[in-house]
Amino acid sequence: MPLPDKTLWLALGRLDLEAQWRDDDWLLYRQDTRRMRVDVEEAEEVLTIGKERIGYANVTRRFHDRKPSGKQAHRWWCRCIERVGLIPEGTTSGVNMHRGRHTAATELRRSTHDLRLTQLLLGHADIRSTARYAQLDTADLAQALLELQEGES
Repeated sequence: MPLPDKTLWLALGRLDLEAQWRDDDWLLYRQDTRRMRVDVEEAEEVLTIGKERIGYANVTRRFHDRKPSGKQAHRWWCRCIERVGLIPEGTTSGVNMHRGRHTAATELRRSTHDLRLTQLLLGHADIRSTARYAQLDTADLAQALLELQEGES
């Protein structure tokens, strides 16, 4: 089951910048939510002090100046795989994000038999690094030999 939904991959393929993204689709920026003073019209809560009305709301800001921490990235990963039903709700341990990278490499290599495409996916400079990620076994070899034999018939 793919982690990003099909719509996301199609939008990326078309470079559709007008796609409707949800907050959880992005891992690019760290976020900070704080209770702040806002216009009374936008307020979740309004206090009257003397004759002045003051509005407060929880405001989320995204910071583009820093990369997300490992903890933020891990939480994002857990939310993604929880959404597709691979783990129970609230699970935050035993779901290594890096293992997903290995799985993606292995599955692409299995389906295309092309180590160079897998290298492109992973962004490795050295193809030997890619070979370590795409962990094939004797069942993969047997399948490739069957496909080769069928191609010769």
